[in-house]
Amino acid sequence: METGNSQEGCVTCFGKGYYLCSKGEVTCHICGGTGKAMTSIVLATGCFDILTRGHIELLEFAALHGELHVGINDDESIKILKGERRPINKMEDRAYVLSALNAVHRVFPIHDITVTKAILKLRPDVWIKGSDYTLETLNQEERKAAEKIGTKIVFAPMLAGYSTTNVLSKI
Repeated sequence: METGNSQEGCVTCFGKGYYLCSKGEVTCHICGGTGKAMTSIVLATGCFDILTRGHIELLEFAALHGELHVGINDDESIKILKGERRPINKMEDRAYVLSALNAVHRVFPIHDITVTKAILKLRPDVWIKGSDYTLETLNQEERKAAEKIGTKIVFAPMLAGYSTTNVLSKI
């Protein structure tokens, strides 16, 4: 695994030109310091513990909307969200796998059980959620944060039966 400092607060992930930004440094490579994004910034978030076809299709759908930035829950937040036996794969490994996907432009950690801070820091043009959510079932704090900054919330089509939880139930 090859890593190296790219700018203060960030580490280049695995020599592929993607960045796993440290806590609080979500936006460091988006605008090159100009404060203005070069293309539409798209946010997708999740645990991405055991990657499935459902995850890949969601990420490919998200990338159709612009430059895809994927926020992954850190190991501690996954334990809170999914239980003590999770995650199966540690954050660094999940980031590596996601960063290898053509659809993904950047991967960063989320150090919380909600993505409100990531939304407000990244200020995406589009926030992609799976169609298993609706505006009413989204975390309302996250929804308000997105609406406050003008982020469009888009629901991606979902493949039934393709989830980490479903995979684990078969093992």
